[in-house]
Amino acid sequence: MRQDSVREMVDSSRVDVVCFQETKMQSFSIHTILSLLGSDFSSYICLPSAGASGGILVAWRRNVGVSGQKRQDTHSVSVQFCSED
Repeated sequence: MRQDSVREMVDSSRVDVVCFQETKMQSFSIHTILSLLGSDFSSYICLPSAGASGGILVAWRRNVGVSGQKRQDTHSVSVQFCSED
């Protein structure tokens, strides 16, 4: 299963931020994100796919810091990270 491969890659590389394009997912739930990436990735922004094409997911670990501004456009998502002070 592809999701198992993603989880293994995230765990082994110990990344703090993940970005996926062409997810082909029309909806995202916190349960799906946690299952796919692990419990540390409770913060995310996504853009659902349109039919069988597109879809963007950006997720980050809690320890990365506070997310500042988030923006979701027609074909992109953006997130700004800020220090906690």
